[in-house]
Amino acid sequence: MRLINVKTGHMQEFFDDDIPNYAILSHTWGPEEVTFQEYEQQVPSLRQKKGYSKIRGLCAEAGQKQLDFVWIDTCCIDKKSSSELSEAINSMFQWYKGSQTCFVYLEDVSAEDLPSAADSSFRRSRWFTRGWTLQELLAPKRVLFYDCDWRFIGIRMNMRDLIAEITGIKERFIEDAKGDFHAGVAEKLSWASHRRTTRREDEAYCLMGLFGINMPLLYGEGSNAWRRLQEEIIKATSDQSILAWGLSTHHVPASRTINRGTLLSSSALCFQGWDVEVWSGEAKHHYFMTNLGLHIGLNVIELEVLGSKSVNVSNGIALLECKVSPFSHGDAKIALPISWTRSQDETEGLLIASRAAGSNPFLVPASTQGQAVRKMAYLTSYPTNMLIGYFQKIHWSHMQRLGYQVTDYYPPQAFELCQGDSFNWAFNPSIPQRNRAIIKFVTVEGDAVLLLLVQTTADSPGVSGPAGGELGTVRAAR
Repeated sequence: MRLINVKTGHMQEFFDDDIPNYAILSHTWGPEEVTFQEYEQQVPSLRQKKGYSKIRGLCAEAGQKQLDFVWIDTCCIDKKSSSELSEAINSMFQWYKGSQTCFVYLEDVSAEDLPSAADSSFRRSRWFTRGWTLQELLAPKRVLFYDCDWRFIGIRMNMRDLIAEITGIKERFIEDAKGDFHAGVAEKLSWASHRRTTRREDEAYCLMGLFGINMPLLYGEGSNAWRRLQEEIIKATSDQSILAWGLSTHHVPASRTINRGTLLSSSALCFQGWDVEVWSGEAKHHYFMTNLGLHIGLNVIELEVLGSKSVNVSNGIALLECKVSPFSHGDAKIALPISWTRSQDETEGLLIASRAAGSNPFLVPASTQGQAVRKMAYLTSYPTNMLIGYFQKIHWSHMQRLGYQVTDYYPPQAFELCQGDSFNWAFNPSIPQRNRAIIKFVTVEGDAVLLLLVQTTADSPGVSGPAGGELGTVRAAR
């Protein structure tokens, strides 16, 4: 670990138990940051760069608090070395946790503003929107906030109610002195749902420390990094809430959490709106990832679903082994809608199932557990060949213009969300009496509209109105 001596300005390297007490900087990157090479070589233009003022400010504040060394991510890591960058990112959570004080420099905030004011620069700071700063907020023992001129704003402990309001993180996790964060996996991932990173891969890498896992960095892998993160989390915990992405008791637009039947979420955005407190440690059975999918025991309740006979699919719910806090939503269980094709596998007691495309998890009374049957399953992504029959494209841009967003549709296996503002509705035209479906729209105020889709004739696949028409051409019920 490289540290800057605040008295001499020289950089020194330390290992393991020899690392002295140090301060650490949290900030958002901007133009003219100082690199490792520039600082080490003390290039002539160094002191003219904007980033150099951060280093000077950090050293000055640390020195006043009798700390002789500081660490800053811009110049204490040789980013030209891929092995050093990987080691630093895998160690970063622990480095922030091991610091004596974390100084947060907010270059877009003025101490003259009252932080708690409705439209304060503190509330609007870019620092609260970046992925990497999540661990920098939570990991350190002590966090101090400073404005653009290094004027003191406040201490995390004394501002935790305001920070909780801004970030959506409960106060007890913001001031967790041990940094253990006994929150459920889904809740932790929801903390990152409003944050962004410049590189797609960093959306996953910046969360490794929060879950106590390590991964090799493979810049260029894109969204595959998010999948790898989830697989590593599954190896390290028995908390099944990671499978319940899309669960929300708020009205979150379906376009943000849309479920195409994939087993794992596509980003932290899929956990946006999560407010279900899950107590970890309830799962008594192990589960693991295989080439066939997630091998897991599921408590299954088979359901009769409208239209399921026409696509040869069984539907049901799997009750996840997650204990929902009674202080959160009463005595409840998380129900995961699943689908599986009828096959010999089912009669042998083994399901090859998937999340039901189009349906998100929901809460059910804990007493529902008594109706479930325990089955071993391979839980995988939704196979595309389960959508068979004719397709009717349903546009909903008209509803968008009226302020409505899609929040649900049923039966789940009969829909496929297309790019933009339309669905493909799959049905079997030979049995029109079964070809009915519902789409639910909700406004931000909570007003709901249910649209009933009906196939009108057996020999003419489609819905009432012209093919590919607006949703205004089908019958609506409020």
